[in-house]
Amino acid sequence: MKGIEPQIAQMNAEIGGETVVEEEYIHKELSGRIIGAAMKVLNTLKPGLDEKLYENALIIELQKSRGTKSSSRGVFPCTTKVSSLGRSFRI
Repeated sequence: MKGIEPQIAQMNAEIGGETVVEEEYIHKELSGRIIGAAMKVLNTLKPGLDEKLYENALIIELQKSRGTKSSSRGVFPCTTKVSSLGRSFRI
């Protein structure tokens, strides 16, 4: 999606003679909620299921347990320079 890119600031620190690189997320709290919800869903459902099941479970986990507004994939029209392809695709 345009305009939504991960923003990470790197901080270098020297600890015990070694340079350690720490990544600090710009939206650290939101990132933590999303990662935590994703790990809970994966640990609950286990690997091997259809992607749509994980997507639905993640949305439910974010909305109900974590209080985060979320939605499933948006629908966007798909066109070429000369005509519409007549369908909408999900991203």
